[in-house]
Amino acid sequence: MSTSLSVPQYFLDHLYSHAVAHRRWPSLGLRDLAARELWQMCRSDRPRAQANRHCLEHSVWFDNRCLKLLRTRPDINFVNIGGGLNTRFYRLCQSCDWPRFTWWDLELPEFYDCKKRLLPRLDHYCLQSFQAHTLAAQLSDIIARTDQTVVLLCERPAAYLTRAQWQDLGRSVSAVQSHSDVHLLFDCLGRGTAFWPRAQRLSAGYPQINFTQPHACWGRQLGAELLQGSWVRSSILWRSWHAEHWRIAPGAKNCQ
Repeated sequence: MSTSLSVPQYFLDHLYSHAVAHRRWPSLGLRDLAARELWQMCRSDRPRAQANRHCLEHSVWFDNRCLKLLRTRPDINFVNIGGGLNTRFYRLCQSCDWPRFTWWDLELPEFYDCKKRLLPRLDHYCLQSFQAHTLAAQLSDIIARTDQTVVLLCERPAAYLTRAQWQDLGRSVSAVQSHSDVHLLFDCLGRGTAFWPRAQRLSAGYPQINFTQPHACWGRQLGAELLQGSWVRSSILWRSWHAEHWRIAPGAKNCQ
């Protein structure tokens, strides 16, 4: 892999963690063949990646929520936002006898070329670039064009969105005249995480923390229903980092 692809070290650490998960932490039940193949492509450039169990626990939570939704609606439209070298699309495909879902992969411009060169082209996978200030309008357009359930996957949104942009995303998604449900899965940062040392932020996949407690932007005022809120980590150090699953039903939207 050429260094011109500019893959951040924390992306590679997370990729390596998934590649060795089945061997290092078999109790998690995460066997990621795609991550192993991608790591073989990347390892010559950054051979000193560090495995991190915490990011795997994070991935397992998102995977399980996606699989639960797929069992009821196999033709879901997933929209993955700013995922880096995330291989969830391939893990979900491996769990289906015949994948019927569609996967939109929205990536920041600085990482778009890297992913385009590394990842293969598939019929139900679409890679697009996004800008933080136009993300809300881009998501609204995707939602409005489909009749199937849409699931928005926002992992670590505070790393690439400001609080104002996150609130705008919520209002825009709620205002779309959708023909089906819209689900939002994201992880939340507590107030204490704003004071994490840089090394700790990078280990968690947060090169920067723009805001904390993003769940405060959602609720009845947006016609949203909290389906699940879970602590992703059990250790005291990571206690303030948790994940949430919200549902916005057609006709229940209220943007006042």
